[in-house]
Amino acid sequence: MLYESALLEPDELQALPDGESYELVDGHPVEKHMGAESEYIGATLLTLLNNAVRPQQMGYVFGSQTAYRCFPNRSRLVRKPDVSFVARGRFQNEVIPKGDILLAPDLAVEVVSPNDTYEEVEGKVNEYLGAGVRFGLGHQPDVQDDRGPPPRQDRDCSRNYRHAQRRKRGTRASRARSPELFI
Repeated sequence: MLYESALLEPDELQALPDGESYELVDGHPVEKHMGAESEYIGATLLTLLNNAVRPQQMGYVFGSQTAYRCFPNRSRLVRKPDVSFVARGRFQNEVIPKGDILLAPDLAVEVVSPNDTYEEVEGKVNEYLGAGVRFGLGHQPDVQDDRGPPPRQDRDCSRNYRHAQRRKRGTRASRARSPELFI
């Protein structure tokens, strides 16, 4: 279904028959498109992460249908990272919410799909950083644009996290360019 002209609230998105296929960007439903390669990469990462997290009871790993409503001053923004992790102790009484998650994940992974543009991925990265996501991974298979090859991938993003924290406190820092955060 297409919802091009509809302006929705997050709860209305959940109620749509195919709402799980959409994110909400400033009230506008945006369909998530993933190809087979992107889905395979996401599923592989989810499996590897879950295999590391569960035996140690470190927290909770979620797939691409999990919605996050954690963006300050943007109540109509709902993102669904392809893989995410929330550390143990962050959910009240360790109870996983039945609907959307209202806190920022500790890790968010966006698998870059063939339909994604550099600007879209960079925008998501900045949204996640602004919400307080602490870590991320990066790998962009066969993605290039006029800026040249993507930056070095698969690295610790704590530098970018610190940048986001400075922005929250109001200190001046250079603009985050962090496509390395997400796959």
